Amino acid sequence: MTRHANAAIWAVIPVKPFDEGKSRLGLIGDARATTNRAFLDHVLGTALAVLPAGNVVVVSRDETALAVARRAGARGLYEPDEGDLNDALAIGAKFAGERGAAGVLSLFVDLPDLAPQDIRSMISEFTGDNLVIAPDEKGSGSNALLMVPNALPYRHGQDSLWRHLDAARETKTPFAIVRRPGLMRDVDTPAQYASIAERSARVYHED
Repeated sequence: MTRHANAAIWAVIPVKPFDEGKSRLGLIGDARATTNRAFLDHVLGTALAVLPAGNVVVVSRDETALAVARRAGARGLYEPDEGDLNDALAIGAKFAGERGAAGVLSLFVDLPDLAPQDIRSMISEFTGDNLVIAPDEKGSGSNALLMVPNALPYRHGQDSLWRHLDAARETKTPFAIVRRPGLMRDVDTPAQYASIAERSARVYHED
């Protein structure tokens, strides 16, 4: 199949309430909410630099997160039930598919180094019927997926890279793996967060 233009690709960004997300980082109160808001601002802005604003969907139970999306020109889709990450992605993919999406790119907010070229690299590998997957630094998780809307079940959780690849093999779905620093570097531990905060502070002082 021919490769699809960006207009046929949608992005789905699941977001926990700002005061709930990233509990493992050890942040509390305003610091936690502010950090999660900053994560969303970055990933949302990066997606909007590549895709039409109407093709970017934030799925959340947090009205503040949905308002952030809408003010940026993206869509905010309320998550009706307190499901898990996979449920939120499936809701977003269904929404996009019903509106003509040829492919749905799922992105997590904890990708502080995500750049427009990372998204373009994912799209460049999409042929219209395959799975494009970006592993994390450990090589066991998956930080981004691009596929036909809900063509495969979302299997995020422990060892999600292998679980998604198993699903592709079970259905004989071709797949491509994209390894880029901006897609691989996530923030799951206090040490990873400290490294990001230190780097940001250093850049600030140098400026």
